[in-house]
Amino acid sequence: KPGLTDFSSILFRHESEILTKAGGTHKYPELLSLKLKLAHLYSANKGFVIDLILVFATILSIVSQRSANYIVFKLIKSLKSLELIQEVKKWGF
Repeated sequence: KPGLTDFSSILFRHESEILTKAGGTHKYPELLSLKLKLAHLYSANKGFVIDLILVFATILSIVSQRSANYIVFKLIKSLKSLELIQEVKKWGF
């Protein structure tokens, strides 16, 4: 059962800009692979508290994308997924 939002929805809110900075749309398969890993992490750990944090971060991203990304990074780190944090950072975060 999907949630309201997930990690990649917040981190890659401006996906086309991120792809442009990364060198173009030919990088999309690589980005999609990371987004699927983030979706799997969310799916494996979803719950009311995580959904609440992600909804807050989603709303916050309207005002401050950087702050929203910080919250998502902290949440991913709390789930002991440092490998994914490193992969996300490769995209310019």
